[in-house]
Amino acid sequence: MPIVTVPSSSVPPIDRLLSSVKWLNPEEFLSGGGGLPAPLWRALLLTDGSTTLFLQALCRTTITLEMIDQRTAPLPPPLTGLLKIEPNRPVLQRHVWLTDGRRRLALGYALISLEQLSPTLREQLVAGTRPIGLLADEAGRSLRDQLQVGSLTDAGLARQFGVTADTFWCRRYRLRIPDAMTAAIIEIFSPVLDHLPSP
Repeated sequence: MPIVTVPSSSVPPIDRLLSSVKWLNPEEFLSGGGGLPAPLWRALLLTDGSTTLFLQALCRTTITLEMIDQRTAPLPPPLTGLLKIEPNRPVLQRHVWLTDGRRRLALGYALISLEQLSPTLREQLVAGTRPIGLLADEAGRSLRDQLQVGSLTDAGLARQFGVTADTFWCRRYRLRIPDAMTAAIIEIFSPVLDHLPSP
């Protein structure tokens, strides 16, 4: 899968993007208190499989990973709950775009605990060439839990996605491979998914 590095300064900071999100667990989301989105969005936001494969099936094309930034840094305090480790412990922070070759479909953030990372996965992640979800699914024993869904509004992010709508569905969850990896995953999806051509 091709890798294109883009400046990290071109993407709004994750803390700012998520500061206004009201997170809902799946039951709260499906109760429709704030109005339910279309079936496609419900399926995407609540899937417990690979986001990359879901988008690939939806768009009927290969999904490309564009690396924005990947570095080791202290875990941001607002995100310690998902990983269940102490604030400021070192984590591998990874920011990527998922595209269909023409459009940015999703912005992904991953925070991976270095203290629970197997050498094999560390090597694959540092290479930065594969989506984390695919690596986890290939391990054959990945677990996704603590799923929460929300939405955010950000004009700067709309510019980066190349869209006029500035409201985005998002989700966050924990991804685990027993004895190999624990990661907090945050995904923000483009409104262009509302306008995909029919099969």
